[in-house]
Amino acid sequence: MARIASYTGNLGAQPPKPLATGPLAPSTPQVPAPGVAATNENIPAEAHNLTALKPLPGGAAESDFGFVDDIVNPWAAPGWDEIAGGEVIRRHLEGESVSQLQSRLNQLGYALESTGVMDAATEQAVQAFQLAHNIEPNGQFGPASLDALLAAEQTQAEEAERAAQKQAEHELAIETLKAMPSAELHRLSRKDPELFFKALLPAALESERQYGVPAVVTLAQGAMESEFARAPIGGYNIFGIKGGGPAGSVKVSTREVVKGKDVVIKANFARYNNYYEAVKQHGKLFQNGYYDKPMQQYAQDRDVMAFIDGFAKTYATEPKYAKTLKYVIEKYKLLELTAQAR
Repeated sequence: MARIASYTGNLGAQPPKPLATGPLAPSTPQVPAPGVAATNENIPAEAHNLTALKPLPGGAAESDFGFVDDIVNPWAAPGWDEIAGGEVIRRHLEGESVSQLQSRLNQLGYALESTGVMDAATEQAVQAFQLAHNIEPNGQFGPASLDALLAAEQTQAEEAERAAQKQAEHELAIETLKAMPSAELHRLSRKDPELFFKALLPAALESERQYGVPAVVTLAQGAMESEFARAPIGGYNIFGIKGGGPAGSVKVSTREVVKGKDVVIKANFARYNNYYEAVKQHGKLFQNGYYDKPMQQYAQDRDVMAFIDGFAKTYATEPKYAKTLKYVIEKYKLLELTAQAR
């Protein structure tokens, strides 16, 4: 911070005459003596353009300072190099470094208005930041706080880079799934069942975020309903969803359990243009009103197994549907797979 003019006040003496040259030199402003209240009436007009009267650091008054060189702002905050060298930004200081501090704290999640003044709100934000980084919460931004700020910004930048990379990988996986030929998914499953699940996982996670259906359930149903895409209905329907789809419908024979007996019927099943579309339509199915109760319960307790018990009898006529679905989840460790991908 720039050096302010030296303190020359003396309770027993009149203040010194200003030594400045230029427009102020011909006439000597009559500055009130110490202890005399400063008013607009007893401060000459030439002095009105000086720093506004207010308490100065250390308790001194502005009338106690002789301005030897340039007029300086005793409230100017130190710059970043000066902070690194040991100075601090404290309450009431102002300047570009304060504006930058407020902006940088904003980027880290501390809601601040960029005023350029170290006000109460900024001091409280600094204290919160200090508490979060095991620094004495005195509200003064010094070298230790600066080191913590730089480290936090570096961590934030690395996390943003990882998130961007993860998003790029997700988008690539989605495009790969959209372009995947119908037979390819089954080929992957024969090579390794885990490849089947990993191919569908990005779409299943996306569907979970959009529709609330657990990704682990989507994966397990896709494997169980289609026997790992051995013969998807209409090419891509791996969920056994009846009715029509974006690509129309197809009538096929299907086994149903009616009054405890197996019967074979012909029914229309939805057709899809690709596996990604099939996964998204599967999630959308759970928003049709028939599954509201288990969906609401899962949103509260996040209990996948209870969710399966809640929707199984509505989704399928097979009495052991819930038990078989849970078996697939456990056998292929799908809970662990989805947890690692989040």
